[in-house]
Amino acid sequence: MSSLLGLLLVCFSLIGCDDPAGYSASPNWAVDGVIAGARAPVMSHDGQYVLFTREGTDGGLYLWHHGAERCLTGGGVAIRPDYVWSCFDQSLVAFSIPGSSTEGAGVYVMSTTDQPMIRMSTHGRQPQFAPNELRLLFAGGSSDTATQGIWSVSLLDGISERLTAVGERPRLNPDGEVLAYLIPQVGSNGATLITRSLRTGTNTWRPLA
Repeated sequence: MSSLLGLLLVCFSLIGCDDPAGYSASPNWAVDGVIAGARAPVMSHDGQYVLFTREGTDGGLYLWHHGAERCLTGGGVAIRPDYVWSCFDQSLVAFSIPGSSTEGAGVYVMSTTDQPMIRMSTHGRQPQFAPNELRLLFAGGSSDTATQGIWSVSLLDGISERLTAVGERPRLNPDGEVLAYLIPQVGSNGATLITRSLRTGTNTWRPLA
């Protein structure tokens, strides 16, 4: 058996795999750039830009493009790794800052083209752009009952609306009429997945597999 196995290994090393072009065990990868200290990268939809964060005195939200990096928020700012790109405007991003409202906490949107940060809410996390880009959804505070739940804020006038009393990680379907979110289960690692029609306000409860 050992002789047969040895013969097969020799044959495979000579002829390669089924790929007509052969297979290289040590491919030569082209490295476009190396960024030390970066964390939680999120690539833009067109693949041209990457958002990432750093911690400590260099904390903040950074943009990488064609080998160059730029801090969008200013150094020393703690950013949650929940930032997202707009689906329609490649320069628009949303993110959240932890802490108290007096320390600048909340949900923000900004353009990566040297535009100022706009605070859309003094509380919240896990932002998501609505498909029509006219509003931003986010989860409220995790412990404050006054701010818990799923919220919606207009990107046109900044008016916010509380959609649910509890929940986190909001998502909308492509037409923006069905909301999906999670309700964590106390004492468990699981959660309950809920889908809700924003048109009728009715919920469909489904356990998360």
